[in-house]
Amino acid sequence: WIEWEGPLTTDEDRRRRVGLWPADPENPDDVQACLVRFAERAWRRPVAVDELAAFAAIVADERAAGEPFRAAYLSALAAILVSNEFLYLQQGSPTEQRSRLDDIELASRLSYFLWSSLPDEPLLAAARGGVLHKPDVLRSQATRMIADPRIARFTSAFPRQWLQLHRVGMFQ
Repeated sequence: WIEWEGPLTTDEDRRRRVGLWPADPENPDDVQACLVRFAERAWRRPVAVDELAAFAAIVADERAAGEPFRAAYLSALAAILVSNEFLYLQQGSPTEQRSRLDDIELASRLSYFLWSSLPDEPLLAAARGGVLHKPDVLRSQATRMIADPRIARFTSAFPRQWLQLHRVGMFQ
């Protein structure tokens, strides 16, 4: 689900601010740009336009079949959310061999480990800048993340899973 907070007065204001809904549904470039923004957030990495050709085709095919734009576009967003890129934290690709995470992958791993959530903008900015792997930058980002209230997700869930604390008291 999505929760909105703030002085957003109309559906159009919400769509424009989020940037995930095309301003001109009849413009394929606008639809493509919004799909790219959505996929980058969902897949936690930069996305090339050609990677989304199949998702843009969903919108076009649904529209050609007579579906309203909203339904067609939501089908493409749903397809992005059921893709392996969203469901799993990807590392590398089948065609490349490497032993280290790149900065974008590191940001995702760090964020899901400490917050059980996707990376925030400061973490992504460091990753996009290619400096997250540097020890001082990584240390400062980790310190910032530990000071954030979202760390409560880690401090409650990780020890319970690791030590199986939910099983305490089940046995004599």
